[in-house]
Amino acid sequence: MDAGRMVVTWTTQGLVVFWGAIGGAGCALFKGDGMLLVLSLLLVCLVGFARWASARNGACLGVKRHLPGRVTAGGDFEVGLAITSSSGRRRALQLRDAIAGAQADCLWIDTIPGGGLAAGRLEGRRWRRGRATSADCGVSSRYPLGFFEMRSVVPVVGDLSLLVLPRPTVPPALRSVLEMARWEENRGSSRFLAGSEEFRGTRDYRSGDPVRSIHWPATARMERLVVKEWDPPAPRPGRFGILLHAWGGGKRAVMHPENWERAISLVSGIYFFCKSSQIPLRISTPGLAGIPVKVPESLSGDGLLKHLALLDRRSDQTRDEVLAGLRAMSDCDKVFVISDGPSANWDGLLGDSFSSREKGWIICLDGSGSLKRLTPLLRNPRFP
Repeated sequence: MDAGRMVVTWTTQGLVVFWGAIGGAGCALFKGDGMLLVLSLLLVCLVGFARWASARNGACLGVKRHLPGRVTAGGDFEVGLAITSSSGRRRALQLRDAIAGAQADCLWIDTIPGGGLAAGRLEGRRWRRGRATSADCGVSSRYPLGFFEMRSVVPVVGDLSLLVLPRPTVPPALRSVLEMARWEENRGSSRFLAGSEEFRGTRDYRSGDPVRSIHWPATARMERLVVKEWDPPAPRPGRFGILLHAWGGGKRAVMHPENWERAISLVSGIYFFCKSSQIPLRISTPGLAGIPVKVPESLSGDGLLKHLALLDRRSDQTRDEVLAGLRAMSDCDKVFVISDGPSANWDGLLGDSFSSREKGWIICLDGSGSLKRLTPLLRNPRFP
């Protein structure tokens, strides 16, 4: 149905009344019953009036919409609608807004004063992330007698689009890993800056100092034995990394779109967990490489969530691109590798490409189903 076009159709009740009136008129003519003929003609006129009133009830309408800026997939949100009538009174209107979702309830408007407006709200729910756009609102009515149903598509002014953010997902197996990481964070685990101890200065040699600690240039200059003194490595806060990739292991298998959606939901779930736990986070996704997210500052996360909401899986990344993204996160304590392909793709890839890993671990999440595998690869015997 085109925008602004109105369609008036029969209802079952209207058809019964109309054909009953026609049959009564025919029977009256056959029997010569004047009273029955008058009643039948009155019913026909009543049906004609209902047809005219139904079409008039749907004319000259306008809708203004108000939407929240962003919503989460699967969550309820409110859509504000204001319907206006430029002339004459309108009654018993039912509004259904497509942007609220196919399963959303309708908004009922009892009466619109002539030249006035009536407003209300309805609850909506969107299940798919991305940008939802709709410039029309459906209006229907069976006023005045229920003989006809008027359906019209009314152009909308105001908010025409809605950004649906991915729904955060944290499966039980992943939550246990994250909870353990938060417990280690609270206890202050042994995480240190990359590099060794920092040089503080020199001091006089003491009995028992190793010979290799002697600072020979200073000894020659001062004509007595002096040794180097070092500060221990300074602790740093823990940091997580997320690598969302689109590598299919070199296979041309058909990728299921729902697997990519699960993978993005996992990224969103880990982000919100780190935000609530105040764990620094670095995220790398196709088209957005290595952005730092200053958790828990929500301003930095807004851009990330918008990026995830609009991220499409276009084509497979190369093996080298994925490995480069992983090596760029070598300073992270834990790196969550997430994809829509099976985690078995990573068994040979990581085993052949990484000979050792001094700190941190990599956790491969299988985005192709129910997270069958959650593998801490640091404990894997393939890693010496």
